[in-house]
Amino acid sequence: MHIHNHPPTRLRAVVFVLIATAFILGTLAPVRADDTRRRIRVPILMYHYISVPPDDADRYRLDLSVTPDHFADQLAWLQAEGYTTITLADLVLALDNGNPLPRKPVVLTFDDGYTDAYDNAFRLLRRYDMIGTFFVVTDWLDEQRPGYLTWDQAREMAAAGMSIQSHSRSHPDLADGCDYDCLVYQILGSVETIEAEIGERPLFFCYPSGRYNRDVQTVLSQVGILAAVTTHGSTLHVSDRLLELARVRMRGTTTITNFAWMVRDWRE
Repeated sequence: MHIHNHPPTRLRAVVFVLIATAFILGTLAPVRADDTRRRIRVPILMYHYISVPPDDADRYRLDLSVTPDHFADQLAWLQAEGYTTITLADLVLALDNGNPLPRKPVVLTFDDGYTDAYDNAFRLLRRYDMIGTFFVVTDWLDEQRPGYLTWDQAREMAAAGMSIQSHSRSHPDLADGCDYDCLVYQILGSVETIEAEIGERPLFFCYPSGRYNRDVQTVLSQVGILAAVTTHGSTLHVSDRLLELARVRMRGTTTITNFAWMVRDWRE
């Protein structure tokens, strides 16, 4: 089923005014300081549920669920091995400007904004003094949909140093059946909602179901998104492909041995 969710007709024109104003004010100033093409290998880990799946869980829920005990083991391994959690902003600055990174950097990302992001992921990240990036579907928070974060929880997480970023308004397939107005509505709408609720404009985007095309990326750039994460598997990132950052998928079946190999040794 294609979700169009067209905005009011005036929004198409308004977006250009907003973008122009943002650039004039400097809030969306380009990060790039030189034209060097950089390649950096940093694991961006992709999580979904951090919880024990229910007894009636289907194969998708089972696959996407990392239990709190396993997640704690993974964080403990990262800490013991000397890894430092960084933000996507840190990675982009390193790719674009050559800013230094810690000796062993890692990015932790969490898709969809489930309530266990607050109950379990956030709790454990604080225990290990680590940070994470949480991609939320803003309509689901607005609707107070059961099983998902509330804005109060998201604000508490942001205040504690977590990064709250955009995963669209309603998680449609942006690459199929979503025209320009739909893309503006889904992308700019979610960005402005997060900015209003959290107090900081998101600069990073997660493609719903990993689906995107050039039109999606054009709108991302127009509204000031600096980088976007995909579902492509790799740890290598290139400075001229910031809208196609690869990640390493964490599964319910991921053992600590597999986890260590994916973080430390996996190449493609």
